[in-house]
Amino acid sequence: IRAIHFEKKKAPDSLSDAAVLADGRLLLVSDAGHEFVLLDAAKGQSRVIDLLGLLEEANLPAPRGRPDEIDLEGAAVSGSRIILVGSASLKRPKPKPGQKDNAERISDIIPASGEGFDHSNYVFTLRDQGAGGAPALERAFDLRAVLLALPMLAPFRELPSKDNGVDVEGAAIVGE
Repeated sequence: IRAIHFEKKKAPDSLSDAAVLADGRLLLVSDAGHEFVLLDAAKGQSRVIDLLGLLEEANLPAPRGRPDEIDLEGAAVSGSRIILVGSASLKRPKPKPGQKDNAERISDIIPASGEGFDHSNYVFTLRDQGAGGAPALERAFDLRAVLLALPMLAPFRELPSKDNGVDVEGAAIVGE
């Protein structure tokens, strides 16, 4: 199998999750950019799939945040169903020259801005069309809104992931 090339430069160095589909194909997810790969080792084939392209076809609202990156951190499969999960985290910008402590940096936290702010907040459910076709988007919802409604996570709602805030790092399917 030849090398897999994602659009974003650092993507091959930052695979965030993988899952095996029912027919033995492998789903690879990178946390940089907006692509994932379906790999069929038996056939020696790989397909890079642009998740943003699937979102445009589904008329999902355009994000008001970073339109070119979906921070995918989790992948899971059950039969022909594929689940892709974004980090649902807040980001803190890199320190500016002259900043010496975290107190100065805390004021630079990018706040949560409601549903649709960033596709990194979403869970995407896709239906696999088999080895020949691209998966079809069935559903997308804002996971961050769901998580932050839980009382035990509420104290962490405005903290960036690097400061012990909410940060999804995987996915699993249990039952239906």
